[in-house]
Amino acid sequence: SIAYALHSAITRQDTLGTPPGGWYPEQRMTAEEAVRGYTSWAAYAGFDEEQGGSIAVGKRADFTVLTVDPFRAAAPADLLHTAVQLTVSRGRVTYEGARRAP
Repeated sequence: SIAYALHSAITRQDTLGTPPGGWYPEQRMTAEEAVRGYTSWAAYAGFDEEQGGSIAVGKRADFTVLTVDPFRAAAPADLLHTAVQLTVSRGRVTYEGARRAP
């Protein structure tokens, strides 16, 4: 899942917190780097930065909304408890999870 992938990139650990300090801890990413790795950097690597990788006028409007903001999570482990709320591909809703009460 995207939540586990972000957690792993940030901590270099599995869901149990092993290995202590992370596997190759010098390769840990910030939350921003991890998100960019799945968005703008991935689009650039695939020669698709003109159409994807960020939300901007004229681009495809591909994005996912999570229940936990990776930039505001109190701890990386909080990302393991997130879920996808909404997925939009080419401007169309392709997945909509259960709505939570306000």
